[in-house]
Amino acid sequence: MSSQNMFNASELKTLQFAPLWVFGAVATADGKVDQKEIEALGREISQAHLYNEPLARDVLMSLAGDFKNIFELYGKDSRNVVQGLKEVADLLDRKVSPQVSYNFKGAMLMIGYNVSESTGKGFLGFGQKALDQKHKALDTVAMIMRFSLVATPVATKPVPSSSPTAISPYPSPKPSKRTSVYFLIDSSRHISDIAYLLDDGLRRIPEKIRARSQRGVQIDMSLILADSTGRVVTPLTEAAKFSSPSLLGRGSCGFGQALQNLLKDISSNRMDGKPLVVLVLAGAPEDSWESAADQLRTLAQNGKVNVFVLGVGGYSDSVVLKRLTTNSPLLLADVSQANMHKSFDWLYEIVDIILTGMESGATGQRRNIPAPPVCLNTLS
Repeated sequence: MSSQNMFNASELKTLQFAPLWVFGAVATADGKVDQKEIEALGREISQAHLYNEPLARDVLMSLAGDFKNIFELYGKDSRNVVQGLKEVADLLDRKVSPQVSYNFKGAMLMIGYNVSESTGKGFLGFGQKALDQKHKALDTVAMIMRFSLVATPVATKPVPSSSPTAISPYPSPKPSKRTSVYFLIDSSRHISDIAYLLDDGLRRIPEKIRARSQRGVQIDMSLILADSTGRVVTPLTEAAKFSSPSLLGRGSCGFGQALQNLLKDISSNRMDGKPLVVLVLAGAPEDSWESAADQLRTLAQNGKVNVFVLGVGGYSDSVVLKRLTTNSPLLLADVSQANMHKSFDWLYEIVDIILTGMESGATGQRRNIPAPPVCLNTLS
């Protein structure tokens, strides 16, 4: 392909997988893959030469020329649709101009749209529900790929007038937007045996936030420790400057005081997006905590905050965990480095979904939370 000098072999493979990830997201949105959808994907690949965008044309033609081998590699790839398409977006935004990036993403969305339309609505419109599901999936694909956050489009193929709104650009992001992520972590003697593992896991979220492409949203983070004093260790700080001190695992668990400091900080800092609160407990609170917990839960019920609660180790109190959030708390009983990484990587995915929604201007849309890793048990 003529664009191959711009990408190494691994990067080229990621771009070749892009239409397959889009197909997977759209075709399976209603729980099944229709033969007509497979045929629609085949037509798109076979008609690669019709695309005006050189990069999209070259990638699709390379996929058509070695489809069997590329598809086998795709089947063995460990990335899911969200991870894959996010890497595609990151790669494009890093390697090519905004215009080329926009056109390539638009070409992938056109493939998804044509796949979604291939089965039609069926007799008397009975397929409308499935079609709506596919259009919502296409909307999610557009959001993941940050389709609206680049240059003005140049048509890659004629866009049907009935195209779903997902293919149209989202409103431009406001550069002044701010949102916050609070970490309230048990740093008492309850974590003495796992402090280094929890510390290692906790650092993964700030590192990933700093590494992600940030457009139009300032992300501030804060660390509050539930130790003997329940103190704010790091006040709200821009992600690029945030640092997490080591967790010591000593003393009592002043969880109630930590919650009060959290509530005070949330009320005194106005943000454009709902604050995200990540609570991690390894044992039971050792001060008065119920009133502050109920206040936090009320904020969550009223849509003022997003709260995710994680219990770690074998001594977490399920009654306490359930009282803190309207979401189902999660328990990591088997504490290992691998499981801690999986748990905090999952929490980062949630952060990323929320941030991506803010960046795209789609904060009012419902976005699916990814299923937690198997090492986490849901407390219902």
